[in-house]
Amino acid sequence: MRQKAGPDLTPGDAKPGGLKPDDPKPGGLKPDEVKLGVARPGARLLALAKRVPGGSTVADIGTDHGILPAYLERAGLARRVIGSDSSAGSLASAARTRIRSGCSFELRLGYGLEPLEPGEASVLVLAGLGGQTIAEILSAGRPVVAMAHLAVVQPMKDLPQFRRWAECSRLTTVTEDIVIEGRRIYNVLTLAELCRFAPAAWDALETGIEHEVTRLLLDNEPVALLRYLQTRYRLRSGISSSRAAARPEEARADQIVALQIEQQIQSIEGRH
Repeated sequence: MRQKAGPDLTPGDAKPGGLKPDDPKPGGLKPDEVKLGVARPGARLLALAKRVPGGSTVADIGTDHGILPAYLERAGLARRVIGSDSSAGSLASAARTRIRSGCSFELRLGYGLEPLEPGEASVLVLAGLGGQTIAEILSAGRPVVAMAHLAVVQPMKDLPQFRRWAECSRLTTVTEDIVIEGRRIYNVLTLAELCRFAPAAWDALETGIEHEVTRLLLDNEPVALLRYLQTRYRLRSGISSSRAAARPEEARADQIVALQIEQQIQSIEGRH
């Protein structure tokens, strides 16, 4: 059931420079040509926007300040944008972004995919959440997911487990971008074939190398790829060390994966 926002959060008339849902899509602008009147999107949000096909109806789940919907609308990258959030305070912030940017994107209050009707959005964006949380939201909103074309997701943690969950849920990952913004590393995954979605149970156990280093990861440029792999190597080595005394068999398995990641690092460094 859709949860409607209060009067101050409902979309008003289109402002100058905004798009009405039925307007034809204009030519897309380059990132530095988009004038928002608010904080500009960083590399992470731009990477999300890059994976939105032109002319889509986009639902930004957990929109927070509404920067991504404003950018998508002003850049002409989406026909219609819906921003939703479970926090009324965040939606109030997004409403201020909408006013300052001269946009007309919709805002709705509700958790996960609850504010959406099936077939209403062709692209679902879920970013800045844990991998398990994203999996739970998609699973709970299966009717909405199954009628969308793409899901663009950015898990903040449990990324290998999320890759395994998506595979077991019959989702196809078509791109995975490594994004560096300041000192942080983010991974943006594009999931397709949503009509086949059959939610699997979440498995919190550590994964093997096949979900740590995928073919899509290796398509990223070497600097970003190396930085990502070095981070994963340190993490898996640390997990192995912490388990050595109490769970030696798991620790050995983690160490094997860490060594396999190190071999990937050495291979990439040897080519560049």
